[in-house]
Amino acid sequence: MAKAHPEQRAEFISEARHLDRFRHTNIINLFAVAFDDKKASAYKDDQQICALVLELCRCSLHEALYNGTEHGFKEALALPTRLALLRDLGKVLYFLHNLQPHPVVHRDIKTANLLLTPTTPPVLKLIDFGHAAFQRTSKLSKSGGGTANYNSPEQAQEDVKVFFSPFFCCHHS
Repeated sequence: MAKAHPEQRAEFISEARHLDRFRHTNIINLFAVAFDDKKASAYKDDQQICALVLELCRCSLHEALYNGTEHGFKEALALPTRLALLRDLGKVLYFLHNLQPHPVVHRDIKTANLLLTPTTPPVLKLIDFGHAAFQRTSKLSKSGGGTANYNSPEQAQEDVKVFFSPFFCCHHS
């Protein structure tokens, strides 16, 4: 739940619509979008309460990797589980990159945007499409989106075109 200014409401609705149009096992399910219009005048600067009702997940991949026992994992994620989660990520990225008529580039893939279901084994769920690009090619700039530490070096250059490729590169440090 978040407080939003009227101009942010349009962005919030846009992201919810994009999330709602995707149907994939590894994309978080959106059940409802709610606005508290009745109390809008009670908030400073006419802010409104906005909420997304999403599928229940246990924790983010980041939390599971660094604080797994606090989130119900008996131990750190085993290698077979990590490989299955990597496969899930590859599947969802392949799905998004091949959507027709407009492929989607998430542009903010990081462990905090990958949630895990409470099932055994956990299933990976992609969230946060706020920086996504919905075109075949995308001009990226320094403010192109995503989390700075996770951006490619090309994103720091202006007027760079990024083209889709069926290949994925995964790095773990």
